[in-house]
Amino acid sequence: MSAATWAILLIAGLAAVGVAVGAIVSTIFKGGKAGLVGLGALFGLVGAAGGWWMNQHDMQPRLAFEAAARAADASPDVAALKRYYPTDYTNMQRALAAAAGDRSGAAGAQYLIRLHIRDVMTRQVKLGGDKELVALMTLTRDEATALSAKSPGYCLAYFAGGRLNFDPAKVLPSALVQRDAAVAATLFQQTATNPQKDAAGAHADEFTWASRGRAWDEDNARKGVAARALSQFPAADQAQLALLAKRRVNLDGQTALQTKLCKYKIALLDEALKLQPAQAAMVYRLNQGT
Repeated sequence: MSAATWAILLIAGLAAVGVAVGAIVSTIFKGGKAGLVGLGALFGLVGAAGGWWMNQHDMQPRLAFEAAARAADASPDVAALKRYYPTDYTNMQRALAAAAGDRSGAAGAQYLIRLHIRDVMTRQVKLGGDKELVALMTLTRDEATALSAKSPGYCLAYFAGGRLNFDPAKVLPSALVQRDAAVAATLFQQTATNPQKDAAGAHADEFTWASRGRAWDEDNARKGVAARALSQFPAADQAQLALLAKRRVNLDGQTALQTKLCKYKIALLDEALKLQPAQAAMVYRLNQGT
């Protein structure tokens, strides 16, 4: 049954109940024919208004949530999750089912879907190939730039990786939303079928003698990217930006600082993308979880 049909039935049903209640009240208090019509109309309007309110604030958001959950498999990233990481896909479906009565609408379902997609990407990203990670970095840079044009707060929330207070599908251009799903799908396929377990930058937490020399070179490459990105800002801002980039702090209302920090995070990606793909991917792997 369509959402419009549900709305019509709900409003009409409560309006009918209202008319019946009005008629009963009029009869009890012997309001006569005029009273019957008047109270029936009044209670009918109250019932219709109640039905409209329930439809807008309860029924429609629930139906929108369920519709978005059902449509999820049509997205390439969810389809890839289902194929290559079935356990994670099952967990996502369970979360959607548990929240089926949520009144957050389509945005609520899409948030849960994005949350599970991002969790798997975060877990798998160090196994990403050079080409796949460069595509992810480029996408991240382009999405952050688009979000920053709307609001620096959007940009920083996006980089933070937590719950967003906006719907990216409504803020970002549709082409970027589609690219996002395609890049995630490609990464899921590659990390499931050809994980790069020994890729440069993937083992920064190792403490063997054999890995120390390589780790030194890799970390210097990352520091070089950060230094070149910082050099684009006034000297007075550099120490603050370097510190803030490593922490999650509340900058609500500090638009100027939000703008600078967002530009710095985008500059980090720009500088890394100037490297050869293998070096750029290495820097990206090193930055995960740091």
